[in-house]
Amino acid sequence: MKLYFVTTNDKKKKELEACLSLPVEQLSIDIQEIQGTKEEVALDKLQKALKGNEDKIVIIDDTSIEIKAMNGFPGPYGKDFIKIGFDVIEKIVEKIGRETVASTMIGIGYYKDGRPIYKLFEGCLDGFIVKTDYVDCFGFDGVFLPKGQTKVYGEMSLEEKNAISHRGLACKKLKEYLLNNKLI
Repeated sequence: MKLYFVTTNDKKKKELEACLSLPVEQLSIDIQEIQGTKEEVALDKLQKALKGNEDKIVIIDDTSIEIKAMNGFPGPYGKDFIKIGFDVIEKIVEKIGRETVASTMIGIGYYKDGRPIYKLFEGCLDGFIVKTDYVDCFGFDGVFLPKGQTKVYGEMSLEEKNAISHRGLACKKLKEYLLNNKLI
C-alpha cells in the first residue's frame, strides 16, 4: 500500500524514505496549524491531512525545539522562532543556556472498517544550540548539536543523522507499527 507524506519539504521526505527504506508519495497540503501542545498540534494536523484523503495512508511530521532555560519555548513553534534569525537566537542562548530538546511527532492516519485510525510516535533527543557556519541548513540542522556528538545535524550524512536524530527515532517507531499492522 502506498504511503503519503504530507510535507512541502523535500529534505523531510528524503529522511523519511531513508528511515523507512520505502518510497513515499509527497502530498503537498497547506495545513493551518493550531496553537497547543506538540501532541495537540500533531493530532490536529493529522486529522486535517486525512480529511479528503480517506483512501490513503497519510503521514505527518511536526517538530519541536525546546530550549530548557525558556521552559520549552519555542516548542512546536520553532518554524516561526527561526524567523528572528540565528544571530538573534545565538545571542539569546549565549545568555540563558544552550541546553535544548529536539522532538518530532510523526503521525499516521488511515481508515479501517470505515473508522479513522490516528497514531502518533515521538522521538526526542537532548542537545545544544551552538554557533556554527552551517546556518543555511534545513530548520535547526545547522545549529543543533546532539548530546555526545561532535557534529551538528547539518554536518552529518543522511544515514548518520537518521541513526540518532529525533525524527529518526520517531520514524523507527512508525516503521515498527507499519510492519506489525501489515500496512507495508
